[in-house]
Amino acid sequence: MRMPAADASSRPVQQKTSAEANLIPATSKPWAKHILWPALLMCLGFAVYIPSLKFGFILDDHRFTGDPRIQESGHFSDYFSNYVWAQFTGGPPSFYRPVFVLWMRLSFMIAELSPLGWHLLSIAKHLLVGIVLWFLLYKLLGDRLAAFAAAILFLLHPSHTESVSWVTAPDPLLTLGLLLSLLFYLRYLDNRTSTPENPWRKLRKPDRKARGDSPRWLIASLFAYFAALLAKETAIVFPAVILALAVFTDARPLTSSDTSRKDHNETRPREFVPVAIFAAVSLLYLVIR
Repeated sequence: MRMPAADASSRPVQQKTSAEANLIPATSKPWAKHILWPALLMCLGFAVYIPSLKFGFILDDHRFTGDPRIQESGHFSDYFSNYVWAQFTGGPPSFYRPVFVLWMRLSFMIAELSPLGWHLLSIAKHLLVGIVLWFLLYKLLGDRLAAFAAAILFLLHPSHTESVSWVTAPDPLLTLGLLLSLLFYLRYLDNRTSTPENPWRKLRKPDRKARGDSPRWLIASLFAYFAALLAKETAIVFPAVILALAVFTDARPLTSSDTSRKDHNETRPREFVPVAIFAAVSLLYLVIR
């Protein structure tokens, strides 16, 4: 039986279309859009702070880098059982920052007493904060360029010059912990039941497979918050941010049916459960210190 001309001529077209479709996944790289802007942040930030690599130790850098607990191994337990200034007789017993001391120990293992190495690590720490800030802003704004503009303003703002040039300042560790905690907490909210009236919960389309893992993001947020507390005491104000999210992100008018009102009244108290958990972590920190 003779094949119709139309069928014969359509076969090459179908094959070509299939071949082109196979090439699309190989050539498209959506992840590149998420790497380009952080990479640009790193390049610009490092270019601006390059002169600090010529600096020496300043202020308290000499005391911290000369601390035997930093230079010698075997003092890990002392980081969590003593204060920052415990190496000095009569030092103030008011700064409990074991994560900060641990970071200095890691820095000494990498750079020893080289000011160049310490300043390089300080710049890297500041750039990491800027990258995490970009991801947080992109999650909130949904605009890569706007997130980049805000993140680069943060990175290059003159107010951060001291925290970068002063290599033993704990502020970048504090900021990093809090930004990660907020980012993880928003991811936790993403995995919960979303409503059009609650923009914080609909920052992206919920993934059904990820909903079962939502407690993991809350645990990660709590861990990052606790690490920030152990870096600097002022992180203890962060539960107020979680409280504000619980209060304002669900403040919507109840103009629907009685069933909706009932569901809202039943789920409303659950919004404050994470607030209580963050408060418990703060209480645990106060007990430990």
